[in-house]
Amino acid sequence: MLSSYCLFTQRSRMLSRKMSLRILFLLAGSLADPSLTPAPLFYLDMTSDPPAQGDSARLMCIAPKAYVDSEFWLLKTDLAQPVQTLFASEAQHYVTFILENITRKDAGQYRCKYYSYNGSARQMSEFSNMVEIAVAATPTAPPPASMAAPDGSPWLLPVSLSMAGALLLIVGLVVAVVAVRRGTRNVETGSWAACVNIRRQQLKRDRESCWTETSFPTTDMSFDNCLFTVSAEVSVV
Repeated sequence: MLSSYCLFTQRSRMLSRKMSLRILFLLAGSLADPSLTPAPLFYLDMTSDPPAQGDSARLMCIAPKAYVDSEFWLLKTDLAQPVQTLFASEAQHYVTFILENITRKDAGQYRCKYYSYNGSARQMSEFSNMVEIAVAATPTAPPPASMAAPDGSPWLLPVSLSMAGALLLIVGLVVAVVAVRRGTRNVETGSWAACVNIRRQQLKRDRESCWTETSFPTTDMSFDNCLFTVSAEVSVV
């Protein structure tokens, strides 16, 4: 009995040593993993700064182009578990994390990382840069209805501006045509008045020339009288 008990204890010790060696080998293998892949680029994509309560925050995590089809983690510094995990679309190297209806609890510092797959091996990246989200107390006021373009119609503003420009061009052409026509009418009216004046002056000259011709006999008679008077004076002398 004693010998069997000693044999059992020896076997147990050997098994425990083997298990310890295996654990050490596993730890050494984990420490001997290849170096971390490059850190991703991380930034906040927001239309308002800072975002207000009830808004949605868009966080972009971009890995290098060589690391496609990776798994991305969104991490918050005060939480142990990831906030979100997303897989990149096929042949893509980035994802967009969306935090909807954010509150004061969502404020804080965020960062991301990704896991790439090299065959069957899973390789983790370094942590990205830190991004801080500060949530405002009141929601941001929407833009005025007259200034806000409707969703889904980005072509509306260019088309409106084009129509306004065409309308102004048409109005300018109409004004130019009216001005040219008025100028032409004024020129025609002035020409007609000049012709009328010339005609009147011509008629006046014709009348004066006719009157001069009819007065020739009187002039001749006065000339004859002068001759007669001179002749009489010569006779008296």
